[in-house]
Amino acid sequence: MHVDEKDTKDFTCHVVRSYLEGDAPPGTRPWYGFFTKLHNIISGTRGWVSEDQRKQFWNTVAFANYIQEALGPDYRGGWRLLTDNQRDDAREAFKETLDELLRLSLSQT
Repeated sequence: MHVDEKDTKDFTCHVVRSYLEGDAPPGTRPWYGFFTKLHNIISGTRGWVSEDQRKQFWNTVAFANYIQEALGPDYRGGWRLLTDNQRDDAREAFKETLDELLRLSLSQT
């Protein structure tokens, strides 16, 4: 994976996959700390997380980005604000994600 892929819709999937495999392609390493902290907060653990622990955890949770595109810096060096359209798109995508997760969970019962 290359850094320029962070603007694609599959960036998060690539980062999580590389995190699970213990691989650190250029540009993804800074995200590892986030996923480790998230794992530790939810599971009530601390510190380093083994590859087996990562895989076990991420096979039991759902994770999605609420905002559907990267919000990078603006031309003045600050951060771009979320637009109404981005907020609406996020809300709709979140509903679709919940519907899909419900469908998947019901099919496994």
